[in-house]
Amino acid sequence: MDGDSEIKSGDKAAVIPATEEGKEGIDEMPPTYDEAKGLTTGEAAVKITSNETKIDIGKEKEADQGFQGLTKDELMKYANDPYWVRLRWILFILFWVIWVAMLVASVVIIIYAPKCPSPEPKQWWQKSPVYKVDVGKFEDSDADGEGDLAGVQSKLDYLVETGVGTVYLSAFFQSPRAATDSFDIQDYKSVASEFGSLEDWKALVAALKERDQKVVIDFIPNHTSDKHEWFEMSIAEDPAYVDFYIWNEGGGADSPPNDWTGVSGGSAWSWSGERGAWYLHQFGENQPDLNLANPAVVAELEKVLQFWISTGVNGFVINDVPYMVDAPVSAGNDKSISRQVEILKKFRAVVDAETEDSGIPCVLYANVDLPVDQLSALYGDEISESNVGSLVHLPLAPTLLATSSDITAVSLKEAFDQYMLVDLPVNAWPSFTLSSTQFGPELVDPLTMFKMLLPGTSMSVSGEELGLVDEDFWTSVDAQKAGSMSHLKVFSTLANKLRHQEAILFGEVTSNSTFVMEDTVFGLTRCKKGNPGYVLAINFGEEEKTVDMSMVERIPGSIRLMTRSIQAGEVQGVETVEVGVEEVKRFDSNSVLIKPKEGRLFTFVPNFD
Repeated sequence: MDGDSEIKSGDKAAVIPATEEGKEGIDEMPPTYDEAKGLTTGEAAVKITSNETKIDIGKEKEADQGFQGLTKDELMKYANDPYWVRLRWILFILFWVIWVAMLVASVVIIIYAPKCPSPEPKQWWQKSPVYKVDVGKFEDSDADGEGDLAGVQSKLDYLVETGVGTVYLSAFFQSPRAATDSFDIQDYKSVASEFGSLEDWKALVAALKERDQKVVIDFIPNHTSDKHEWFEMSIAEDPAYVDFYIWNEGGGADSPPNDWTGVSGGSAWSWSGERGAWYLHQFGENQPDLNLANPAVVAELEKVLQFWISTGVNGFVINDVPYMVDAPVSAGNDKSISRQVEILKKFRAVVDAETEDSGIPCVLYANVDLPVDQLSALYGDEISESNVGSLVHLPLAPTLLATSSDITAVSLKEAFDQYMLVDLPVNAWPSFTLSSTQFGPELVDPLTMFKMLLPGTSMSVSGEELGLVDEDFWTSVDAQKAGSMSHLKVFSTLANKLRHQEAILFGEVTSNSTFVMEDTVFGLTRCKKGNPGYVLAINFGEEEKTVDMSMVERIPGSIRLMTRSIQAGEVQGVETVEVGVEEVKRFDSNSVLIKPKEGRLFTFVPNFD
């Protein structure tokens, strides 16, 4: 054909006429390609004109969509195929077998793997400071000029606010009071009328329990008053009481059995003309010694303990322990603790029975002044991991310079390290009776901080929290409550916020726990992993000291002030703080300023790396 030529583009090339005249004829011709896929398949379309050839590219070839999944029919074939059914069940069962095996293995590991034992929780007598109240001087409820049990009850909220958890009441039993400490007991089971009645006592105990406070009382087993009915019947040689006291005829009225002397000097024997024999009295002729070798006497004293336990007492302070069981008359009157062991075991059995019955520990304290070796013997042969001795729970003794007239940074460190690391039996829980007022008003707060930081039970006498010796107690309470900083607020902060901390109750004590810097600055750290740490710095000198505590074990680069000594102002025990002046709390541990006679207690995050 003229002007036309034919070009093939594969088997499916589309020849398109260039003129309108030929279009109709061409359209009637049968296609030489698959019409269904014609120009939509992406094949090239070629147009031929008289002068040029044009190639138009249609749609790009559809992209390969890959595997489109199985149809329902195909899936059903596999679902019902026995091979695949069996395989699925095998995998399902295998999964659950493995899961159960892992669960069982986990349980076995938890049960049998070695554990890091958690320490047993400390008991109430280990946590809280013991606060001793002289009932006759504390608070007078009936305006008769003498304190009483109802007066103590009226001030319990003050003790709660102060942080006192254990109240130790001085002897309040019926007594002729010939002895200044009222230890000449006329009736062990009666309240002296000047202190109230048994009903007043029960009301006080109920009020203490409402406030979750514990009460401890004096127990005097060594002697009674010469007015006690036991002694009167013993003089009369009543068969049931003839041997309740220690009698000896000696060489007659002019010749005592031996040359034993009492605690205040003079003979320890007095002659009874009515009985015609000498009786032993180590604390004065009006306080005859009981015969604790007599089982009947011990049984009566056990009943005394049981009586007061039944009224709500939580513990007893045994007094005059070294004097209880005496040596034979033919021997010297030494004060051996070994002779007291059996009688102490009997008393311990009574309080242990109450502990078992109630679930709340009933405790034996021993108020003693003994050499360290004999003091240690009071804990007994066994001391548990929870620091409970088998004989006496807690001796109250003058340790850590409690009888000294002077104190320095060096002497305090030496006394602390010697007692805690050498003298104290392993696992024993100590007591600290060092008075905060013992070394003058400037050291009241530093010594309060020291006592509260110690790994033991501290004892304070009422007024000590105020820095008082003989001043008006309640007037000072009101003034120190009103002050922005005071001895009372330092004591309360420590008793309420510090004493229950894990680092205080469980923290390890080593030779590195104490330090002396710049000759006059004493330091004590208390740390337990996973808990806040504490460091106390006391400057016993007369000049300011800047100390670097960053090299002390466990102390990081930054420490935070928890509390400090007050700077005495016009009102005793109260510091006047300038309004609007904010005290610096955060310090770099490499540069800490401590003023003369000042104590500063810091808290920090211990470094155990």
